[in-house]
Amino acid sequence: MKHCSIRTVIGWLAFFSAVGSPAMASEAGGGPEKHPSRDGLFDRMKITKIGITLDKEAIESLNTNAFYYVPARIEEAGFVYPKVGLHLKGVSTFEKLDQKPSVTLKFDLFDPESSFHGLSKVMLNNAHGEDTYIQELLARDCFLAAGVKTPRVNYARLTLNGRELGLYLLIEGITGDFLKEAFGTKKGNLYEADENDVNGQMEQDFGKRSRRQMDLTPLVTALKEPDLSKRFAELEKVLDLDEFISYVAVEALINVWDGYTMRLNNYRVFCNHLTGKVTFIPHGLDNIFAEPDYPLVPETKGLVSRAVLETPEGMKRYRKRVAELHSTMMKKEALYKKIDSWVSVIRPTLAELGQAKTHQRAIVVIKKRIESRLEFIDKNLPAFLEGKSP
Repeated sequence: MKHCSIRTVIGWLAFFSAVGSPAMASEAGGGPEKHPSRDGLFDRMKITKIGITLDKEAIESLNTNAFYYVPARIEEAGFVYPKVGLHLKGVSTFEKLDQKPSVTLKFDLFDPESSFHGLSKVMLNNAHGEDTYIQELLARDCFLAAGVKTPRVNYARLTLNGRELGLYLLIEGITGDFLKEAFGTKKGNLYEADENDVNGQMEQDFGKRSRRQMDLTPLVTALKEPDLSKRFAELEKVLDLDEFISYVAVEALINVWDGYTMRLNNYRVFCNHLTGKVTFIPHGLDNIFAEPDYPLVPETKGLVSRAVLETPEGMKRYRKRVAELHSTMMKKEALYKKIDSWVSVIRPTLAELGQAKTHQRAIVVIKKRIESRLEFIDKNLPAFLEGKSP
């Protein structure tokens, strides 16, 4: 994901004057009201309707610099947020403003007190090339069920200057809000990578700016320890190890081919300055179960995954965790039940948008992919548990 520079934000702040109360001013003009909690926003039985309005200057700016924030007016459930930061997002899923753009909304950019259902930032993904509209939901549910801290997701329907954009995925931003709720603290640094690892230069999303990323140094040092027993002991000191093993296990079970372990992509790391430990956070989970016969011991590009799985104790814990998650999480009937419940919510909207047949075919395909993956796991799990990796 691309981000605007600080100078760009300052430029927009100087150029546009403040307008009215931030979020939570009702359309009727009755003054500030208490907005519903964030939990209501992620009620999977509803689709949030969001209207976006951009003025001429904002449109011209996005057409020139799509990843720079501009001010936008947002309407939702009778509430008006008169000045919210908005930029386009995506790489392979990127679409222009006059198409079906994915957007980031930063509610506190122009007013630090503004929030949306208690959140300072949300992403609205266009599901480009993902006709099922369920893979993000299913993947994030699997990570959460495994005890991995993961932002929430739900559905939204968007309009832009009155033009229907269609169905979107509404995703909780990984911000200080998220860190405080997930970790009990936001004291630390949050980094993201663009197909590079923890030993490379990562972009900092949150925390006190640190060009040298010194808080990642203990983890990088532990990765280089040649003695495998010592390495595991050092990793336990600097890495939230059990959660990371669960992270890798979920990536393998549901075949997150575009994640950290297999491709060094779509992940964040939080250096918790209270515990001194690093935690990995999944991101961008829109393509899963793509390779049914992918081995349960993945071909690791991620240095941390490799360093853990190379140690005897790390592999022992990994095999145990895969077996646990397989027995509790990887059940076809339960997975299908989840999918069917989400389909019942979004199918009427997709029918209205003329996408029902495409969606129905896509759901058939993803269910077949899930079934094939589960058959492969069931067949190969005994050998995997004996140390004979498929």
